Amino acid sequence: MSHVLKDFVAGAFLIAAALFAGVALLVILFILGLLFRLLVVLGSALFFLALLGLAIWCVGFAYRKAKEIRKP
Repeated sequence: MSHVLKDFVAGAFLIAAALFAGVALLVILFILGLLFRLLVVLGSALFFLALLGLAIWCVGFAYRKAKEIRKP
């Protein structure tokens, strides 16, 4: 009968450990999801600012080239 009790306790411990690991993993993945969502927002904002800077530079470059072409 002692083997049955040991197996029961070991099984209960393994199930409790698996549940704890699952909850811990859920919390970790939730935090990582928030972190990656924040990184996506910051990356998108940085890309938008870089695109805006490129557009402004292109307008200035075209203006300078147009002035050079019109100069005799």
